[in-house]
Amino acid sequence: MTDHRSETGFAATDQRQTQMPHATEIGLSRSLSERWQAYGKFSTSFRVANIDENGATATGELLKAQTARHRDAGVEYRRPGMKLRVDLYEIDLQNEIYFSPIVIPAGSTFQGANTNLSPTRRYGANFAGQWAIVSGVELSGTLAYQRAKFRSGVYGGIDVSGNDIPLVPRRLASAHLSWLVSEKTTLGVAAKYVGTQRYDNDQDNAFAHSMPTYTLVDLKLSRESGGWKFAAAISNVFDKKYFSYGVIDTSGACGTPTCVYPQAGCTLFASVGHDFK
Repeated sequence: MTDHRSETGFAATDQRQTQMPHATEIGLSRSLSERWQAYGKFSTSFRVANIDENGATATGELLKAQTARHRDAGVEYRRPGMKLRVDLYEIDLQNEIYFSPIVIPAGSTFQGANTNLSPTRRYGANFAGQWAIVSGVELSGTLAYQRAKFRSGVYGGIDVSGNDIPLVPRRLASAHLSWLVSEKTTLGVAAKYVGTQRYDNDQDNAFAHSMPTYTLVDLKLSRESGGWKFAAAISNVFDKKYFSYGVIDTSGACGTPTCVYPQAGCTLFASVGHDFK
């Protein structure tokens, strides 16, 4: 029998699946005063696995569609040169599509497979602000507190109900300062903070350590002249040594309790573009 292979490298399949997910949204916005506005929203959403995700699943079966119920509420303040927003959210998900790097998918010898998680919940609060400090200088930023938990489920014989989902930082923050140096020259400074998060494969929340926090600073200078666009950027200005992904080493392949994937240090980018009209 000929072994036909798909573009993903896995054996072709004639599996079929019929699903009928749907999306809805209903919201209400009310002006409290000239500068204050409150809003609330309830919605449902879905995501269907793409061909690559279905080509490498933990069981060899097609993934179910991810569905979710969203609840959002917040307030917003506006005045000339300033905008502030605070919102709260809660999302209950069914069959959340998740990539696990430690599972060997059916029909392959390589680690890493997609799966549907047990019921999960994500909730938190977001703050965003934008302020024109003086003419040509604008400061914007965000703060986020987020949690992601299993509502139910058993992994490796352990009930994970109420446990944290790995790889979700509890705290995130960012700030960006933009300075219009001249009519066509802009200098930007951006900073990003990522808080602690659990290592992948720590569904039982038993591992003693979390992935460390890190803060990155980037610079970008851009200029337009005669239809040309020039830009130079420095990412990770202070050459921060960090990693954004780590997994508990259950196989002993790394020789350490965890396997981590270091990110790039200080990097310089430059670009030139032109608009042809």
